[in-house]
Amino acid sequence: MNAWFTPTAKNFFERIGKEDIVAAIKEATRKGVAPATGKMKKRELAAFAERAIKGTNWLPKPLRARSDKAVKKAA
Repeated sequence: MNAWFTPTAKNFFERIGKEDIVAAIKEATRKGVAPATGKMKKRELAAFAERAIKGTNWLPKPLRARSDKAVKKAA
């Protein structure tokens, strides 16, 4: 899916809540987020998230491929 979709401010981050944006940044970068990000307006935070996750190949959970273990458990 990474070949076809990259989360951006317009197509993803502006459509979710600020808390979810911060959680996505933390998950994608595996780093903490500065407390000042909580004071950003949503559009600013969405643009920041787009820049922060660039090059990480991070995808939102619904777009991730299931692992072989998950497929075996579901069967």
